[in-house]
Amino acid sequence: MMYNANLDKSAVQRKSAARLRLDLHQEEQQLILAKKREKEKASSTKAIAEDPMKYVVRSFLFKRPVEASP
Repeated sequence: MMYNANLDKSAVQRKSAARLRLDLHQEEQQLILAKKREKEKASSTKAIAEDPMKYVVRSFLFKRPVEASP
């Protein structure tokens, strides 16, 4: 049986233009969210570094007590 090179097309050639636009939009949204998360992480780290006791006390106060098993 002979190998048919036409069957070996890349996924890009098989996708429609609308699907390519959707994939591109999804990738852009993922990058935007990743940058946003990184920015939030950096700002929260900076806030904790500026006033660590505020965050230590807050995390201690809002921890749920561990109930002893009978």
